[in-house]
Amino acid sequence: MERDSSTDPWEYLSSSIFHEGLQTISINGDLEGPTPSTISVDNATTGRARSWLGIILSTSSRPTSAAACFTRNPFKAAPVVVSQDVLERSGGRARAVVINSGCANARTGQQGLDDVWAMAKATNSLLPAPSSQDETPVMSTGVIGRTLSISQVLAAIRSRLHATLLGCIMTDAAVSPQSLTNALTYAVDRSFNSISVDGNMSTNDTILLLANGAAASNGSGNYADEIDEHRDPDAYSQFKEELTAFAVDLAKLVARDGEGATKFITYSVSNFYISFCQDRVVWRGRQLGADTRCAGSVSLTVPLDHPITVNVSLIPSDGSSALPVLVNGVPEALNEERAREILRLEDSEVCVDLGALGTEEATYWTCDFSYDYVRINGDSRS
Repeated sequence: MERDSSTDPWEYLSSSIFHEGLQTISINGDLEGPTPSTISVDNATTGRARSWLGIILSTSSRPTSAAACFTRNPFKAAPVVVSQDVLERSGGRARAVVINSGCANARTGQQGLDDVWAMAKATNSLLPAPSSQDETPVMSTGVIGRTLSISQVLAAIRSRLHATLLGCIMTDAAVSPQSLTNALTYAVDRSFNSISVDGNMSTNDTILLLANGAAASNGSGNYADEIDEHRDPDAYSQFKEELTAFAVDLAKLVARDGEGATKFITYSVSNFYISFCQDRVVWRGRQLGADTRCAGSVSLTVPLDHPITVNVSLIPSDGSSALPVLVNGVPEALNEERAREILRLEDSEVCVDLGALGTEEATYWTCDFSYDYVRINGDSRS
């Protein structure tokens, strides 16, 4: 039945189908529970941010492999704890994901865990031929320290109210759970674990990958035709590299769209052997103002046995010549005007060659710190 969004508390977005056998459904509305008495919110209206709920369902008859990389923050939020449990119990199988914004459901104790399980079980019931096994990981983002308005969330899920998705990668490829996990870990290490907006790690960080196998050649639903790194290393390698390239593109967009960001910065580091670079807030603040002091200030996490082999250059994104700032461990006489020209560009690259330190290469993406970053985070609960 058609509803009038002007009188209904929910604003509807249309469903969408993409890939064979995958559907997204979603809704906007107030999913946030009451503010605890210990938290003061200054808001002239409801005191709540607008919230969003999304559901992803696999409508394929095949089993759906699932893999996830979760936050390393020791204070894991309730949805992270439950999602880890779901994937462990199912052996890496899941056919749905439910996602909300507006409330992170972190630091919410047993109530938070109970709410997540309720969301998971309600979403399970929407699946074709639902099983008794939990098949729904849950992802949340928003304000920490508040519980969900779980009655409204469950009503929304059971009404099959629909929208977009957050933090998920989906494919109709058939991949075994263990190989999917290994491929996602490989991809995330080279993408989402290689970016930084502010150097902080959320309690809720989750990247989830679903592979429902709808594109499998025989369509039998058998596990035998799933890509497996041991049975078919060539196919697995191709899938892993395609996944990594896609994850890198998404991760770069996250850094580029950082809160208040005006600059997109790439670190390209070569000839190292272990973790190489610290995230320096002061460096990125200087990047905002095209301060040339940031040109030669790369902070390393490893000692340099041979500092005379280190070279650092600024690489402009407009195709013009690179600007060396450190050659064989010795600062160059810096052309400050040229450095400012490069640093004023929306995109720039810092190329660091550690010389004799090793043979590894890596790329790291970040953004500048702008005045808007402070404003956005200062107003995040108003």
